[in-house]
Amino acid sequence: MEDEITDRLNKFILTEEEKDSIEIDVQDIMSSMKNCEVSLLGKVIADKQVSVLGVKNTMMLVWGNPIGLKVLLVGKNLFQFVFRHKEDVKKVLYGTSWLYSKYLINIHQWQPTLQANSHIFNMCELWLQVWNIPLHWISIEVGSKIRHALGGTSDVVIPENGSKEGRHMRIKVLMSINRPLLRGKLIKMGSKEKWVEFRYENLPYVCYYYGILGHTEKS
Repeated sequence: MEDEITDRLNKFILTEEEKDSIEIDVQDIMSSMKNCEVSLLGKVIADKQVSVLGVKNTMMLVWGNPIGLKVLLVGKNLFQFVFRHKEDVKKVLYGTSWLYSKYLINIHQWQPTLQANSHIFNMCELWLQVWNIPLHWISIEVGSKIRHALGGTSDVVIPENGSKEGRHMRIKVLMSINRPLLRGKLIKMGSKEKWVEFRYENLPYVCYYYGILGHTEKS
């Protein structure tokens, strides 16, 4: 929207009266800044316009009905979630990724420069499980190297208990939503090379032809 307004302004000449700018100062934006400081911006990664009321009702329930939560539409599929308490903001950020009707809601902390087309909304945090890895390779150090190769954050978890399929690691990674999801990676130690499988948790709509988030079979 801001880019569109700038383009329009460049196409016509301002009158002298229009050029006379209105001065504001910090005191004028104190109340709105307080709201923004306890806000998250979330973009629904979908190939269609989603319902504001649907997003509000769903996320209120999923997040445990935070007291005083306001949900505002601020762009195409872009929402501002205004909380009353900073603790609720931290809980939502830590719990990412979040889904609305099987679509990813890409959540980020409010920043003054964030817009619907901001690059940060092309990146999201996802939990993935690493399977088919030798037992003696299951360590925090190995998980950290996998995380680093994928663009990871700070979380590597090794579940205490296994299953009939064996043991695995859980890694929280920062991934591009515009690139196909990786099915796995080759890991090498010396002359020994092993293919490990990635299984994504809480996965939203994925185009199984291209492997891209937010694309449905119809699109």
